[in-house]
Amino acid sequence: MIKTYLDVPYKEKDDAKVLGARWDVQARKWYIPAGTDLAPFHRWLPSELQAAQIQSPVNSGEQAAIYSMATSKGIPLSQLLNNVQRVVACAFQQGV
Repeated sequence: MIKTYLDVPYKEKDDAKVLGARWDVQARKWYIPAGTDLAPFHRWLPSELQAAQIQSPVNSGEQAAIYSMATSKGIPLSQLLNNVQRVVACAFQQGV
């Protein structure tokens, strides 16, 4: 499994965990599993990944391809719920 390691300060660990980050006991670092959207983790990404993400953001065609792959193979419930949480948080940034 390919992991993308994050630079998460201890006081922000709960924020990263809510978004779907996981703790690697051996490396003693937070990571996101392969196939996870990097956008919500932008502030914790290593600088080389931040630059790459800014230069090549995911376009709507790529998002459709990712969605198609996810629906044909299925995704874990936890990943689905994390994605729903991010979409709702973006849509309702202020109180309702």
